[in-house]
Amino acid sequence: MFLNYFRPTRGLSIASSVVLAVFLGLVSVSLFAYLGRRGQITSGRIYVSVSLYFLLGMECYVLYSLLNAVQPGSFAEAGVTLMDRVHAIKFLYFSLATLTTLGYGDIVAVRPAARMLAALEAAAGVLYICHYRGTIGGLLSNHKPRRSSGMICGFSLGQERLIRVSCASPRA
Repeated sequence: MFLNYFRPTRGLSIASSVVLAVFLGLVSVSLFAYLGRRGQITSGRIYVSVSLYFLLGMECYVLYSLLNAVQPGSFAEAGVTLMDRVHAIKFLYFSLATLTTLGYGDIVAVRPAARMLAALEAAAGVLYICHYRGTIGGLLSNHKPRRSSGMICGFSLGQERLIRVSCASPRA
């Protein structure tokens, strides 16, 4: 796997990208399965959700590298087609800018396969955030606040449960 860094060839680049894409895909599937289990929203679930979002960006970064190795010239930077060996940080940057739908436009997908992958990544990024926010919002809206002495309608972060709403009526 590391031989590609010492003696880079197109075949080794493709092979290492495929292995890394499969590995990241398997990790993502197992984390999705963990999040799919019933249970309370804990700090662990929040950390896994955020990690999964970044894993999606990493997966697309690897797929962009693989696509450019298979079809050189799939991307362009400042109007110049990226050929030969492209520094990995450029694809990671492009992936995270696309995932968050920020899209500066300095690196663009040129070929149809690259454009389709970028569009799918942008849609997946938006849908993931919507799903994540909807799940947390739904759990919070179903929670019945209880009276306690504490903050006035604020959030208290506890260790046993991440989200615990504590509301107290203001004293006159």
